[in-house]
Amino acid sequence: MENGAVSGGRPQTGMRYMARRGSARTMYPNAGLSGWAISRKWIRALIPDIAWSVKASLGQRMKGCVHPPGWRPVQAISIITANAAEIHPWRVFNQPARTYFMRRGISSTFCLLGLLLCAPAFSGEPDVKQIKAELVRAFPELSRATVKASPAPALYEVEMDAQIFYVTADGKYLLMGDMMDLSGHSNLTEARRASLSQRFFDEVGEQNMIVMGPKNPKRTITVFTDVDCPYCAKLHHDVPELVKHGVKVRYLMFPRAGIGSETYKRSVAVWCAEDRVKAIGIAKSGGKIDMKTCKNPVEQHFTLGEKLRVDGTPTIFLDNGQRIGGYVPLPRFLAMLGLAGDSAKVP
Repeated sequence: MENGAVSGGRPQTGMRYMARRGSARTMYPNAGLSGWAISRKWIRALIPDIAWSVKASLGQRMKGCVHPPGWRPVQAISIITANAAEIHPWRVFNQPARTYFMRRGISSTFCLLGLLLCAPAFSGEPDVKQIKAELVRAFPELSRATVKASPAPALYEVEMDAQIFYVTADGKYLLMGDMMDLSGHSNLTEARRASLSQRFFDEVGEQNMIVMGPKNPKRTITVFTDVDCPYCAKLHHDVPELVKHGVKVRYLMFPRAGIGSETYKRSVAVWCAEDRVKAIGIAKSGGKIDMKTCKNPVEQHFTLGEKLRVDGTPTIFLDNGQRIGGYVPLPRFLAMLGLAGDSAKVP
């Protein structure tokens, strides 16, 4: 078969053709030809094979480039290597050792080229984009969501504000609920929610909270509070004891009646007071406060509370991410904080 003839769906050029016709010495009998010259002639002879292999990769002949959910890079590597071996046989009879290793290196190089062409398949990025596209098609509001791999195989985590849910790898099934690690008996979803809430509090910053407690606290709690809420007043009554036990208390305003309500205006007045701690104590006890206005974070607090799905006050977040809805009597609350044994140490 002459150079350029077709067998098995590809041109018989380059290495296969040269293998059929003979060794490098047969093709280039000039004994005085330098090794570099031989290499250049071999590279020219390999060009049709290189072009065909790249074309085959782009034409998805190497199946690793388009992979189903759950595909693993090892599978792709084995397929690409098999294709490279089929396209570029490395054995040519009677070839010089230098030429053999040179050709083997070139074949390996273009096998690696195939791996690079398929790199997006290994990273999983196209999968994530496809999953998000499916989600947005069904729920346009999820355009702000973040999609990433979850601890469970074949499931992806979807983060939307402070919500966590899961989607299958094909983007067709959405799962609402918590993921449990049976080996460690832990709630992985709850742990993720806790990390998100702590991140949101860090973004607000203590400079935008009403803070009471020691500089080096044993525990820190963050409380969404309403100045007109009776159970918030009960918790506030316990704050001095909490502080004595080494607890830092951070208040975020959450006027349940909403932005613009009378409670909202009283919350703004507390923030704008010269002594915010004193003012919030007066407001919670039903006393009168000077209804000042100023630049304030009350609306930011309220928006964050809605994002965290706060539906009542007080809502307490511990520093380990645990969430407590409602007032808890002081002895029980200290026990929850692991500080019940410190009672004897408090003067």
